[in-house]
Amino acid sequence: MVPAGEAEALGWTAHQADTFQVPSTPNQRGINYEEGKAKFIPNYTEPSSWGTVPEARSLPATETRPAGWSNTGVIDRFIASAFNCCPPSNTSTISGTG
Repeated sequence: MVPAGEAEALGWTAHQADTFQVPSTPNQRGINYEEGKAKFIPNYTEPSSWGTVPEARSLPATETRPAGWSNTGVIDRFIASAFNCCPPSNTSTISGTG
C-alpha cells in the first residue's frame, strides 16, 4: 500500500506506485499467488512505524491491518503468475484483479 499523496509527490502514476516483485526462480516452475484486500479510509495517515516488505521493494508497506480497519467496503485483489523457468521454456502468464 502506498500512502495517498506520496506517489503524486514523486511524480508517479498509479501503475508505477503499485509495485510488486518476487525473487527470480531459475530452473523452477509453478504458480505464485498473492491475495489481499484494499479500501479507501478517509483521513487516514500512515504511521511512522510502517517499514517495507520485500515484495514492495523500497515503497512503504505494512502487513498489519491499519487502525480502524473493517471488511466493510473492501475490494478483494489477487495476482497469480504461472511460470516455467526451466530451459528452454522460460515462459510466464500473469492474471489478477484489482
